[in-house]
Amino acid sequence: MRWAASADPEIMLRMRPTVTDRQRRLILAACCRACWDDLNEPSRNAIVAAECWLDSTGGEPARAAAEDRVDSGLSEYWRANDALTAAMAGTPGEVAATELAALRERYWRADRIRRVADVARSVAAIGYGPETLLDALRLVPAITGTALLREILGNPFRPVAFYAAWRTDTAVSLARHIYESRDFSAMPILADALQDAGCDSAAVLDHCRGPGPHVRGCWVVDLVLGKE
Repeated sequence: MRWAASADPEIMLRMRPTVTDRQRRLILAACCRACWDDLNEPSRNAIVAAECWLDSTGGEPARAAAEDRVDSGLSEYWRANDALTAAMAGTPGEVAATELAALRERYWRADRIRRVADVARSVAAIGYGPETLLDALRLVPAITGTALLREILGNPFRPVAFYAAWRTDTAVSLARHIYESRDFSAMPILADALQDAGCDSAAVLDHCRGPGPHVRGCWVVDLVLGKE
């Protein structure tokens, strides 16, 4: 099945010859961001901290701090887990069915946070296995996962030759603004700037002018900024 038409992110990962460490971490972060509405505030802060570490030069202290922020966001999960465990260990009939149902609902919501937090921790982790990437992609619908892979990895079977002359001050400034602010509404403007610089790559221009979704790690923005 062709990369551009695949509906299964796991198949796409098997098709992709290599994924850099930075790309892996960006995919993990993007999957967490796609679950944003399901998360509590500490977990959101943890993801932001992990993302900041990804682009920082803070070294081990910054990495460890990001992991600590992730762990601090898990307190709601452990409270919900303890409450449900205690209720289910009680005498039959001691806990009302409605109360038990509410505890289970609270647990499942909290477990969703835990699963995302596990992935968020890996954004700033020293080591993690390939299964972490699959765990991240399983957090989101398949259609979202495939779109994120195309957004960050591009099309590995149709590599784009990106020329240094296209990195004008205007293009680089726009790309930096997009990357730092996540204001992807400026992508069509970036396309215009690249075209003015002589870019004639349909893949690059169409991607910038397409509907997205766009996330931090967009392969075009990274090319303009020279990020590996």
